[in-house]
Amino acid sequence: HSCGLRTDGTAQCWGNNYAGQTDAPSGAFTAITAGYEHSCGLRTDGTAQCWGNNDAGKSDAPSGEFTAITAGGDHSCGLRTDGTAQCWGNNFSGQLDAPLGAFTAITAGVFHSCGLKTDGTAQCWSYNFSDQTDAPLGAFTAITASWGYSCGLRTDGSAQCWGENDFGQLDAPLGAFTAITAGVFHSCGLRTDGTAECWNWTTSLPEGVSWVSQSPAVAQSQWFPDVPPEHFAFEAVEWAAEVGVTTGYTDGTFKPERPLTKAHAALFLERYYDEVLRANESEDFTRGQMMLLLKAINDGDIGIGSTGESDTDTASVEPEDAEFDPTP
Repeated sequence: HSCGLRTDGTAQCWGNNYAGQTDAPSGAFTAITAGYEHSCGLRTDGTAQCWGNNDAGKSDAPSGEFTAITAGGDHSCGLRTDGTAQCWGNNFSGQLDAPLGAFTAITAGVFHSCGLKTDGTAQCWSYNFSDQTDAPLGAFTAITASWGYSCGLRTDGSAQCWGENDFGQLDAPLGAFTAITAGVFHSCGLRTDGTAECWNWTTSLPEGVSWVSQSPAVAQSQWFPDVPPEHFAFEAVEWAAEVGVTTGYTDGTFKPERPLTKAHAALFLERYYDEVLRANESEDFTRGQMMLLLKAINDGDIGIGSTGESDTDTASVEPEDAEFDPTP
């Protein structure tokens, strides 16, 4: 989903709304940010307000005044009036553990966060599976974080990115930019003449706006690195994550070969009812049809592929939702 501020300061969001992430509250905002399944904004008095999915409290903005706000995967962050950073939400990889000291800018990625210090240097923290928190030395004027990489603008306007580069998302074009933003597998920036330029995975802009694509489109999981495109359940897992049926484990993986527990089966069915059937206001799916669906799965009429070898070590990894016992 996406969000923007109207000229009167009111917020408007559009796109997927299965968690209420596009139901922006009425009233004026001075800043707005769209995360995964939730959105946040700053009111005219500097207080923060978030809406949408509230897993791990990522939409429970702390009281008090902020000067900047950013929404990420399962966490959100803001800058206090003294420049200190405060984050809230899921902290499974330390994304809430903002370093001490003052920042002038802050950005929340899916599993990590970054900020600009008062001297212009970049500092990132949390999940570092692709070196996305290893910010280069030197001064920046802007910074942005995403899935497994981060980008910033140097003092001369040039763009520099670091971290995962499976789709060429680090291959920023030469020349000066005035703003930059990182998506899941692509990035975009504003040139000094106001035109937009994007790079990577089949990037496309409106007619009349320049665009470049520096690597071919390659299918890869948008949600879980352990579900490759060749996996029999790839499309199903992508759909389930998109609509909110699964959120994966707290380490960012799905573990498709792990045996299904009774607790998780119940959880997936509950989410399907809440996020899909009720979100679509469906009254056509009956109890009888549910039994037909379950029997079709049992009889093999709905192919479920080959699972391969199963990982039966259920003690070393947290359950998908901590309130459910992984081995009921």
